[in-house]
Amino acid sequence: MINKNDIVNITINDISHDGNGIGRYEEIAIFVPFTAIGDVVDVRITKVASRCCFGIIENIVNPSEARVKTIDCDIFGKCGGCSLRHINYDSELLVKNNWVQQNLKRIGKTDITLPPIIPSPLENGYRNKAIYPITRIDGKAVSGFYAKRSHRLIACENCALQPAFFTVIAKAFTDWLDENSIKIYDEIAHKGLIRGLYIRYAEATQQTMVTVISTGDIPHTDTLIPALMKSHPSVKSLILNINKDKTNVMLGKKCFLLFGDDNIVDNLCGVYINISPLSFYQVNRQG
Repeated sequence: MINKNDIVNITINDISHDGNGIGRYEEIAIFVPFTAIGDVVDVRITKVASRCCFGIIENIVNPSEARVKTIDCDIFGKCGGCSLRHINYDSELLVKNNWVQQNLKRIGKTDITLPPIIPSPLENGYRNKAIYPITRIDGKAVSGFYAKRSHRLIACENCALQPAFFTVIAKAFTDWLDENSIKIYDEIAHKGLIRGLYIRYAEATQQTMVTVISTGDIPHTDTLIPALMKSHPSVKSLILNINKDKTNVMLGKKCFLLFGDDNIVDNLCGVYINISPLSFYQVNRQG
């Protein structure tokens, strides 16, 4: 019998689809975030369910060879974006290959051996799209990402998954918010103006689209446009996206052009593609 706050020793032998390591104690599956296959860990039980348990690492007794020596992100484990950044890329590909193979077997009733996943040319800086929620911390506008399973914003100066210049554009925008004392949207009170910032980049043509997500018209665009253009030479358009709904969905359905073109253009395998704010486009173009 396992109880909450018990400490048990387990070996991690699998990774779930949401990134939690899986080990067993007395035939009971225990899910533990930020563990790697091969880890031997002491785990503190945080939740006991009918068929499984959940826990957190109390002590790493014997680390897996899949673990990286240093994690290159200051907010890993706080931000809800990455769940496997504590393991090396080769191990991550093996985990994801296994996910696909198990899904084919369990759902598709097809028991086949898949070829290895082809690695992405870029492990970092590959995302051509980022949506940054905005809030104020100690009176200062900051951008970042939500903590896992919450809308609590974790400030992020530089996400390794985005091109470095996204951070520069986001900083120019938050500086503009402070300089003009523009109100940030409050989800609970349903008051305020600015909900977030949305950046898309077309790598082949080096064109960047910046979209401000707001509950209504924004003031001082005469200073915002030059500030964004000065922040990075790739900025080619500024879009206003209106979202007045009481929802945790960031983007609204209506977009208005404030500057430049309402599309940016990328070239993928010889095909020119127009990308609007609401278009679907694979975030890892090279992959």
